[in-house]
Amino acid sequence: DGRRVMTVSWDREARIWDAATGEHELTLRGHKAWLSACCFSNPDGRTVVTSSWDATCRLWDARTGARLRTLRGHAAAVFDCVFSFGSSPSSVLQRRGAPPTVETPPTPMDVVRGGAQAPGRTNDGRHGGAPTAEDRGGDTAAAAHATGAASSSVGAARRRTASMVLSASQDRTGKVWDVETGACLVTLEAHDHWVTSCAFSPDDTRVLTVSYDETVRLWDARTGALQMTLEGHTARVR
Repeated sequence: DGRRVMTVSWDREARIWDAATGEHELTLRGHKAWLSACCFSNPDGRTVVTSSWDATCRLWDARTGARLRTLRGHAAAVFDCVFSFGSSPSSVLQRRGAPPTVETPPTPMDVVRGGAQAPGRTNDGRHGGAPTAEDRGGDTAAAAHATGAASSSVGAARRRTASMVLSASQDRTGKVWDVETGACLVTLEAHDHWVTSCAFSPDDTRVLTVSYDETVRLWDARTGALQMTLEGHTARVR
């Protein structure tokens, strides 16, 4: 809804701010190293995800600052994290398994970012391994509540909401995670250098990764199959 802004810092904290007044609403603490990126869930903004040089992504309640779960599986720093646009993992599988009515090859323009990039995102945009008991319990950060928090009514609960997170890492992989369970759904492996940025397609069936190996790669979000490699840059791609 554009009423809040989220920032991440090398001080190992993420902060949520009121975009109209500049008032600091929440501080999210728990990462063990520098933070690299953040994103509000689509489209309700009730959940946020942060990525860090501690090799994890963390999911937080955007209203209370409570940590919901930690996404563990990367072997090195995580540079980027984004939410899907709202399709469930099962619905993505069903759509990808159904015969297409028109055979149209994917293009890079099909893929757009699931919210603004890195520090300073607003919530107008649009988890390897099983989570531990600690991950499920969460730990509360600052006590203040965000005044622009999304409704917790039954109607709001039924709204289309993000169910997957995509991450990009220094370990040269991207990963797709289930928001509800924290499980890694698929690992994207082919890049020859750090993977620095990533994005979902609007229908959540494809993902894009960007790397210092001078390429951009397009993948099937369900199977992890590499669909296309965009080559031509002669230096690091961001």
